[in-house]
Amino acid sequence: MRALLIAGGELNLPLHPLTGLRLAEGGRGGCDYLVCADGGSNHACRLALRPDLIIGDLDSMTTETRAWADAEGIALRVYQHELKQESDTELALLAALDAGATDITILGALGGRLDHTLANLAILALPQLADLDVAIWDEATEVRMLWPGRANHLRGAAGDAVSLIPFGGDVLHIVTSGLRYPLRDETLYLDRSRGISNELLASTAMVSFSSGLLLAILRHK
Repeated sequence: MRALLIAGGELNLPLHPLTGLRLAEGGRGGCDYLVCADGGSNHACRLALRPDLIIGDLDSMTTETRAWADAEGIALRVYQHELKQESDTELALLAALDAGATDITILGALGGRLDHTLANLAILALPQLADLDVAIWDEATEVRMLWPGRANHLRGAAGDAVSLIPFGGDVLHIVTSGLRYPLRDETLYLDRSRGISNELLASTAMVSFSSGLLLAILRHK
């Protein structure tokens, strides 16, 4: 099941066609399940996208959006700010998982507050996402977490920019194919910038490694 999660950060449009989303059509944007994290509901209201669920402490939800949600009968799951331990985006992600999502696209998770952006990148490392297809999108920028012990495939077009950034620690025994600057059983270090600004040679590249996590950031043409 494909889910769309809209967070309350900057929502920069249009999205790259690789997302496969159809935001201009309203409804759920071409997905089976749509969940908004608090202020993400304002984006949904503006785009006439009807969420299945709006979740969070709702302190960023405007009065106009609240009136729209009430009129549409949209489910609200409200948490007290002082009691919750998760960000609204994390709550929305967990709700998508509970709904059975295996393919999750996250919008509105970048830009705005730097602390929120970093936290939104961090939740991509949730262990329960390891076997799912999860990506953050912002216009033509795609962000994915790559996992050890498998062939991680990156898709796009020749010339698309790719950065591989160690997340949480050094990443060992990296092997790549389909990138202009290959890595052959090498290490990317947390405190070094070597993995920045690589490039796809064709429509698909592969990245594998033995341990650690890699954040892949692609900038599509």
